[in-house]
Amino acid sequence: MRRWTSVYHFDWTPIITFGVRRLNLLEWMEKNLDPVAFSDTEHHLGVALLDKNIRIVVHRSGMVLQDAAASASGVSSLNPAIEGVFEILEPKSVVLRAAATAWSSELAGIDYNDARAWFARHTSGIDSWPYGFRAIDASALMDLEAHDYSAQVEWGVVSAPELAERLTHTQEGRMSSNRPPASGLAIGAEPLPATSLFVDMSMRSEHSDVISDTKGIEAAIQFVDTVGSSIASSLIETAVKETGN
Repeated sequence: MRRWTSVYHFDWTPIITFGVRRLNLLEWMEKNLDPVAFSDTEHHLGVALLDKNIRIVVHRSGMVLQDAAASASGVSSLNPAIEGVFEILEPKSVVLRAAATAWSSELAGIDYNDARAWFARHTSGIDSWPYGFRAIDASALMDLEAHDYSAQVEWGVVSAPELAERLTHTQEGRMSSNRPPASGLAIGAEPLPATSLFVDMSMRSEHSDVISDTKGIEAAIQFVDTVGSSIASSLIETAVKETGN
């Protein structure tokens, strides 16, 4: 199973003196970081480290970390910048507000058309349709709820071109605004499987724990990835078991 693109939204108490602190953060970054890409306005500050598609965007009320490179290490390369955010901006009441991740796993040895037809029958619960119709394809959207989090998951069987399309053109999905599109280099780095199960997941929290440092940010991201991986694995294991029979 592979995690593809991801994004994590953190909120904090709006910083009244953001304009001044933003300039101080700019100075700190110039002295301590080697950005590969950079953006700056009076309302935000954005920087990419190591890869221009892995970036942090900071604004008055929070920050966004995103990986559009589908990196194995995710957004961890941004940790030096996050250290500066806590040191210079001194944000208060930092919480993880929302996140989105995309996952896929190869359905090895399973024909694409057979797999998507199975998925259509499995999700509808109907094997025989009237007037000669037969189910050939489907996708599913599910709402999930835990004590402090809610989530939406969309999943379905995809071919190699469809997987590339879903990753690079996120508007193809029903949660298109939640996740950054993958860069072309991320998709073209290796051959995509002929048949995969694709899982698109978004999470949101209204009551997450307050974070006070970079380690807390790392822990929140790890939590999101663990939840996403577990949910995706459950869906993929079911698909492999059922389609393999």
